[in-house]
Amino acid sequence: MGKRSRRRGDYVVVLQTPPISPNTWRDRGIPSRWHEKIDLKVYPRKVYPHTKPIGLIARLIGAVTKPGDLVVDPAAGSFVTMHVATEMRRSFVGCDIAYGTYR
Repeated sequence: MGKRSRRRGDYVVVLQTPPISPNTWRDRGIPSRWHEKIDLKVYPRKVYPHTKPIGLIARLIGAVTKPGDLVVDPAAGSFVTMHVATEMRRSFVGCDIAYGTYR
């Protein structure tokens, strides 16, 4: 990734419980490039510099989980995933090594 794209893109990895199959995804229309502005009033960059788009996180959670399922984010950072998961009635477990640094 070059200098320009490095600031505009991050990788997201989705792990799911068996059966692992493309047929288990309920939403197949998630684009490979997501264009959504981050609400800097809610998630300012000085609080956490790599906040993910809420719409993308919601689509990914909805694609592979059902209400009541567990969502795990081992590098939660700004904890956007936690907010989205609880709004979608999923359980959440997450942590971040620098949690106290950004608050």
